[in-house]
Amino acid sequence: MSKLTALLAAWVLMSSTAAEVHAEVSGPDWLPHALDLPEDTEVVTSREIGSSMRLLRLATTEDADELLGSWRIALLAAGYTVREPQVDLDALQLSFSGKGINNAQIAVPNRGQKNRTMIEIDATLDD
Repeated sequence: MSKLTALLAAWVLMSSTAAEVHAEVSGPDWLPHALDLPEDTEVVTSREIGSSMRLLRLATTEDADELLGSWRIALLAAGYTVREPQVDLDALQLSFSGKGINNAQIAVPNRGQKNRTMIEIDATLDD
């Protein structure tokens, strides 16, 4: 391997690793890994209520419809049970269960905040 090829290979490896680290935003450990949080995610609230209830409120500039659509696909692919949303509610929502989560809901309340989307995730964990 030439010196130039070795340098190029090292640069590509370092660049791709840096991009992966930068693009990955993680949530609390109870949140399914299938839910890739947007890069600009701001955690507004993260609470543990008792031993099994969890609440997470996020803000992002991402489009709520697209985000919930991609999360639905990711959860199904990861083996979670995803229920159909209730159409009579005035908020976008996604309900799911599985893999340590008894019941969870992701909701996007119908209230805007300076071009930011508020996302509320509440979950009841399995005992």
